[in-house]
Amino acid sequence: MKPSQLHLLHILLLPLSAFIIVYLTLQSKHRDKSTPLGFQQLSTNWKQGAIFDISVTSDSCPAGSEEAFYYTWPGNPTRCYCADVPLFTRLSYNINADKYLDACNATQIKAGCRNIESQSPVNISALTTSAGQGMKICVQRSSETWASNGPKSDKPCKEAGLSSCGRTRENTFCTKEKKCPITNVQVVQGYTAAEVTNCRYEDGCVVLSAENNLIVKFERNSYDGLPVSEFKLTEYRICQDNRKDNISPGRKEYWALGVQRTPCETLGTDLWPSIGFTLTEKQIFDMNGVTPKVDYYSAFDGYYEKGKWKSGANFNWHLYSRGYIPWSLGCRSQMGMITESDEYFGRAGTAQTVQFFIVVLGALAWGIGVPYLFFTRKHLMRAKVGNIVGKLVQGAIQIYAFKTAEVIVNNLNSFSEQKCTNEPFLNLLEEGSGEIRSVYHYDMAGIVILAAILAFDIGKEVYLRFFMKEKYHPELNAELQQEEKVVKVVGGAGIHHV
Repeated sequence: MKPSQLHLLHILLLPLSAFIIVYLTLQSKHRDKSTPLGFQQLSTNWKQGAIFDISVTSDSCPAGSEEAFYYTWPGNPTRCYCADVPLFTRLSYNINADKYLDACNATQIKAGCRNIESQSPVNISALTTSAGQGMKICVQRSSETWASNGPKSDKPCKEAGLSSCGRTRENTFCTKEKKCPITNVQVVQGYTAAEVTNCRYEDGCVVLSAENNLIVKFERNSYDGLPVSEFKLTEYRICQDNRKDNISPGRKEYWALGVQRTPCETLGTDLWPSIGFTLTEKQIFDMNGVTPKVDYYSAFDGYYEKGKWKSGANFNWHLYSRGYIPWSLGCRSQMGMITESDEYFGRAGTAQTVQFFIVVLGALAWGIGVPYLFFTRKHLMRAKVGNIVGKLVQGAIQIYAFKTAEVIVNNLNSFSEQKCTNEPFLNLLEEGSGEIRSVYHYDMAGIVILAAILAFDIGKEVYLRFFMKEKYHPELNAELQQEEKVVKVVGGAGIHHV
């Protein structure tokens, strides 16, 4: 192939390859998002202290304890209500809606609209009443977590100077506490007065409400249980993203509330088992002081929709608990990667961002070109060397971004192959990890294309200057001189790449 043909091919390949690499990098960056849901839940779950004691109170939880759960009823900012203003009046004042998410302005007030005054949020944590007071569950946590005290191998807890809890190898938990963590919790109603009295003197039993014969029963070392780490009170069922609060299907949240719940994709009960306690929304609101706030909305269409959903008695709320999410003994070496998943995915995100900017700058340099209007042949040769060095630097950044994604993808593959956790949670890990797999494949394709164009650059120079030196030396010199003339007039990377 003649040098002139090589130059033409090179000029055509440069912008095309630059465009493809920029496109691949843009796709990679677009798909790189925050830590997937499955990793977030594992990390949060494993880093919570194991619960090793439970108490109840009508006041604030004792020092060293915390509320087992709370749900925040959001309240509302000031809103503007115009629905009861006659339509003709609204139109005459140019009021086009019957409800506004801001306070009423002077025109709206003049037309007859009314403000819904702001109401502050309420933390709901009481489950029942005793002597007229709301009773809440408090938990005491250890500083030990499943991430720190779930054995990474068969090494006994005693070798680390700790007590062993759990009756199976997979569920062993090491602890320095005097008691083993709680592994199962139930709120039970219907006990006799004598049984309620005896409960006060038993480990594993706490009276929640004597007048309602309601107690909390818990076990410390159930055969297949891991320490309990989380509680959640929610309407209907637990959302797949358990940081969200669910709402019954078909129900609409009251429009004025500061936070609007929507139905969500739910998780199975095997990942968040109910602890056997259900209350109506009316009971929950009555015990936690929300009812007067809800009643205030009766002058503004009412909190509940008319007809089928006419009161809080129609909606059931459930209390759920979750132990540490299981993770097989053979996979324990990977727990550190999961508990630090925010760092891993953050590192991957940073790598993708840096890669994107480097690739764009590189594409501008070797795909579109940099004018070399005043360059001599000596400078032109430097530009060629700079082009190759620049591609090597760009390639190093791309490889780093690829390797950070590869670590995560390899772990995901391992989780599936080794069946590290139960099937429902393994599915949750897989569902949220499709994006990082796409990042991995786009990065790989970008590296392959960059390597190909870099090999072409180097191979072209070697071919012309060494293997074709004798045969084409006069023609090569002539072309170099012609390139200098063109560069001085036009400039461009597609021409200075000989």
